[in-house]
Amino acid sequence: MPVYYSPRRRVKMRGLARLAVPVVVLMIVFFIGYSYYTKKTFQTYAKSKDSESARKRALNHMNEWNRIKGQLRRDSRLRDEERSQSGKGKGKDTINSPMGQIQPPKVNPNDLKVYENDGHQRQHRPRGPRGPRGPRPAGAGVIKMNHSKSGEAMWKKTLSNMQRLVHLDLKGAPPKISYLEKVFPLFKKFGATGLLIEYEDMFPYSGKIKPLSAENSYTEIEVKKILELAHRNGLTVMPLVQTFGHMEFALKHENFSVYREVSKTPQALLAVPCQRQSLNLVEEIINQVLKLHPDVKYLHIGSDEVYHLGKSEKCQKLMKDEGLTVQQLFLQHVKAVAGFVKNKHKGVQPIMWDDMYRTVSAKELKKAEISGLVEPMIWEYNENVAKTLPGDMWKRYSQVFKTVWIASSFKGATGVAQYITNINYHLANNLAWVQTIKNVTRFYPSLEFKGAALTGWQRFDHFAVLCELLPPALPSLGVCLKALQQGKLSQKDIFEVFNVLKCQDSIPMTLWKKWRPVPQCNFPGFPVFKGIHNLHNTMLAYNNIMDPVYGRLPGWMSSFNLRKRFSSPGQLDVVVKKATGALTNFTIIATLMEMSMTEIYKSDTIEEWLEENIEARKQQLHNALAKVKQLQSRNTWPRRPLKNIEEKTTVVTRQVKVLDQRHGNTRMGNDNGSEGVAGGHLHVPNQVGQNPATAEHRKRPSRLEQLNFGKRNFKSKGKIFTRKPRLNNVPNIKKKDNKQSNGVAQEVVNNQHIVMTAGDTINKIERNENNVRPVKNVETPDEAHGVNADKQHGLQKDKLQQHGLQKDKLQQPTFQKREGHRE
Repeated sequence: MPVYYSPRRRVKMRGLARLAVPVVVLMIVFFIGYSYYTKKTFQTYAKSKDSESARKRALNHMNEWNRIKGQLRRDSRLRDEERSQSGKGKGKDTINSPMGQIQPPKVNPNDLKVYENDGHQRQHRPRGPRGPRGPRPAGAGVIKMNHSKSGEAMWKKTLSNMQRLVHLDLKGAPPKISYLEKVFPLFKKFGATGLLIEYEDMFPYSGKIKPLSAENSYTEIEVKKILELAHRNGLTVMPLVQTFGHMEFALKHENFSVYREVSKTPQALLAVPCQRQSLNLVEEIINQVLKLHPDVKYLHIGSDEVYHLGKSEKCQKLMKDEGLTVQQLFLQHVKAVAGFVKNKHKGVQPIMWDDMYRTVSAKELKKAEISGLVEPMIWEYNENVAKTLPGDMWKRYSQVFKTVWIASSFKGATGVAQYITNINYHLANNLAWVQTIKNVTRFYPSLEFKGAALTGWQRFDHFAVLCELLPPALPSLGVCLKALQQGKLSQKDIFEVFNVLKCQDSIPMTLWKKWRPVPQCNFPGFPVFKGIHNLHNTMLAYNNIMDPVYGRLPGWMSSFNLRKRFSSPGQLDVVVKKATGALTNFTIIATLMEMSMTEIYKSDTIEEWLEENIEARKQQLHNALAKVKQLQSRNTWPRRPLKNIEEKTTVVTRQVKVLDQRHGNTRMGNDNGSEGVAGGHLHVPNQVGQNPATAEHRKRPSRLEQLNFGKRNFKSKGKIFTRKPRLNNVPNIKKKDNKQSNGVAQEVVNNQHIVMTAGDTINKIERNENNVRPVKNVETPDEAHGVNADKQHGLQKDKLQQHGLQKDKLQQPTFQKREGHRE
């Protein structure tokens, strides 16, 4: 029956309907506005939070610096003349500053003048048991610090006048000349003024040191082409030749092993004071390098990280006889090498790394007379240069040397196997060097900074793997050169670098932890940059599985999980999903990288990089998937404590016809080669295949024979059968290339020859694609019947050694005894 509404109720319903529409609209507008307001508020809060934290950091830094300046002014003033002469009450000798510990210079008390303030001598309050201070000297012992505008302009002028060299480490992934022709103009646009070229084994040595060159080293024509391209782009060239440490490229050869400091390692050259012939080798290398670089003004002679200095017997004897220290031995070697360069090649200034004499006193450095021979290049690649370097190093260097160089990094300093460049890390390193230069020029204005080398290491040493490639590190190089040239870096400066690289999007400055798209750029080597970006995206999924702390492999697929067959199916499903996707991505990246790297590198570099960064990780993922397959074999789990899961192995025995070539007849035997012994069987996993000796196919057992499986062994047409194995993960035997010789039956199990002879007890090894697993011991028929097979045949150990099988090195697992054996 229909429902009728009264006229009054009808009017009321119409009013509610008219009111519902604007209410809904208002609610939608309110929610949109609220969402927008919340988003804006959050963004404003985040910006204010960032700006506030930045302001606090700047304020703290300024306050700390003001505190240090005040401390310098207060504590650098000497005590009165009486206490100065008595040697008491000298106050603090060292001051902590942003550039390390600074020691104020000593001042002659006789030259001090009385400090007057408004016509009265300033008296100090008593200070503990030392008694009252005397009159305050005027500026005595105060370090001169130029804080004026002229001082600010001075260190900025120092930065602008410094040479900025781009380091090319050619001992790993040396680029083709065609790529250097494209990238040198880019160096110039970034602000570089020269190149520091470390050839190592890529230089075309000749004569008696020709073995030092790699087989694919640059030719003389290619070296001249590099120099021509550098000159065309306004870049000076400074060759780097290792002359003490990191001499592996030369000392690894047998003919030059006599020059090693330690006979077992080719890292360091035997010091010249200990063996004069070492200098002959260094002289020949330097002569050939400078012959192809006739116009250079500087030669870098290396000499860093001489790990085994003074360890040889010759050096030990010399140091004992002459009373030399290790530092003195090092300085004598450097003096000999640098002296040869200065005397033989006029106009060439030697430069060397400084790390081996950073802690040597100024007195020892002056005594060694190296100040007029070499100019030190101080290298440090971390984000806090001042804390790493010794506190009094700059003071000692200012007393010995007139000019110094520095070395920062733009790649190759964050990990021996790093594949991607962290721009922020290297930018922080260069900005730290800028602050250090600023402070040193204020405290020690007599010390001149000649130039800076932005190092881009390709290997950590001659034997190390490749680290970051040059093309993906070009954005980092541009940003670091900009910061080193200007003394600071703004967001506008970063965008200018990206414009030089023709980038439509911003390049990530730090290593990202979530997937992000590849920025679109157009600079030499961008396809390689794109491949590295995609590789890092894929590595996020890879690390989710393989990370030793947070990965799923150590969490749910450890050796304990495998032994107990105890793991979470849900986590295993995630591993399968991520590993499968990562394997697909790795395969695609390998193909693309091989194509893009062909234009820049030679085939040996491409092969090495792919194996280290792609193939090794793919193999690890395959192994992880194999572990997942083992763990997924069960879907119910016991109570704790857990017990190890033992694999059950059943066997199939068969007879093999072996051709006895010694007697020219065919004899019957079992797979283990036991002739004339009933019941001699070989344990073979899984299925019965083709007869290896006669290539005769077995006939499938009848239904009646199959029903008898599990009760007893039986014979069918001269063949012995046992219960069919039920292990699904036991690989099948592949039989091919069967051989017969001298009464020995051979068969190939998964591409590995297994030799079977009479009376032998053999551990057969099954090899899958990803794992190696021992199969149960072969039980000879004599052992099955309690007969000593060794005494009867006498072939066990001799035959194993004869055919290349070492019994003691193979695993000896226990095996399941066959039941129901019947002769």
